[in-house]
Amino acid sequence: MKKKIIIISLIVVGVALIIIGAVLLNKSNNTDLPLNDEEQIQEAIIKIDTAEDLENIINSIYEKTNLGLASLATNVVDVSDNDMVSYMTGLSSNANVDAVVVSEPMMSSQAYSLVLVKAKEDADIESMKQEMVDNIDTRKWICVEAEKVYATSHSNLICLVMSSEEMAKPVYTEFKNLVDNKIGKELEKTAVSEELPEDVVPEDDEKVEEENKPEENKPVEEKPIEVNPPKEEEKKPLIQAETSADLSNIISKIDSSANLGLASLATNVVDVSDNDMVSYMTGLSSNANVDAVVVSEPMMSSQAYSLVLVKAKDGADVESMKQQMLNNIDTRKWICVEAEKVYVTNYNNLICLVMSNEEAASKVHNSFKNLVNGEVGKVLVRTTSASQ
Repeated sequence: MKKKIIIISLIVVGVALIIIGAVLLNKSNNTDLPLNDEEQIQEAIIKIDTAEDLENIINSIYEKTNLGLASLATNVVDVSDNDMVSYMTGLSSNANVDAVVVSEPMMSSQAYSLVLVKAKEDADIESMKQEMVDNIDTRKWICVEAEKVYATSHSNLICLVMSSEEMAKPVYTEFKNLVDNKIGKELEKTAVSEELPEDVVPEDDEKVEEENKPEENKPVEEKPIEVNPPKEEEKKPLIQAETSADLSNIISKIDSSANLGLASLATNVVDVSDNDMVSYMTGLSSNANVDAVVVSEPMMSSQAYSLVLVKAKDGADVESMKQQMLNNIDTRKWICVEAEKVYVTNYNNLICLVMSNEEAASKVHNSFKNLVNGEVGKVLVRTTSASQ
């Protein structure tokens, strides 16, 4: 009898141990699950591992919104550059930043900016969002101001958009739609408008000023450099300039050689089917003879610097195009700052225009000439009233 009781007791104890073990195992497995199931859903909605993923998100937003802004440029910000991260995001430090991608118009007089920031793991997202909203410069364009700022987050991705209410709200709403409204706290700021700086010249006065420019500020020509071309059978192109990618590579070489030290230059391919944008960037009245345009300008729009490469179509009158670019390029396109000097020259059907202060423009112009061993056409130069 005792033996039976012992056996039954052992069975009961064994069953109890099995039940307890199963419960403990279940609890252990549950600890591996995220505390917030919603976060797991959020991370599965969009891919946000790299800067390229952030660019794709911006493209997806624009597919559903029609802002009507001229040639928006999307650029990856160098997160090792703390000053640029601060300028673009409002964050005082890049310590918790993995990636930043910014979309802004190439026409710097338009107050619009869409910023995506991928924060590092374990970063305080809510604190970063608040800092961005509090510190973002709504007057970064100097003479125009964003009236509304919106910011929210999805997982470790922060989205900030600032512009007019009419433009900012649809973009912000589309970001929320893209992540099925699985977002964190929403922040909003209305900018306090200020009077424009007194030294800003109104548009009408600028026209008068242009008409009354003294003779010395009119375009002048340098004598063309005499070049002894090699024999026809030996002559080969010194640089490849067939595609927009080729032009971008040329700009990279020029920037590397000139070493201007400008903050975060952005190189953008211009849509040559957009006649207004081609005109704005090059000074040409028509895109009819243009095959490709690539432009390099600082992301900080208060710096007067622009390097423009134009590939002219076969048979185009390159000299006429150069003169038109020199005469018509807007040296006050940044509104509150002006380029002092403009240089235009060409290598075959590739036209190079650079405008900035005297030192920077001269360095870049010479870098282009050195790149093609001095084999350039007529050099055109224009000095503006900013140099006085």
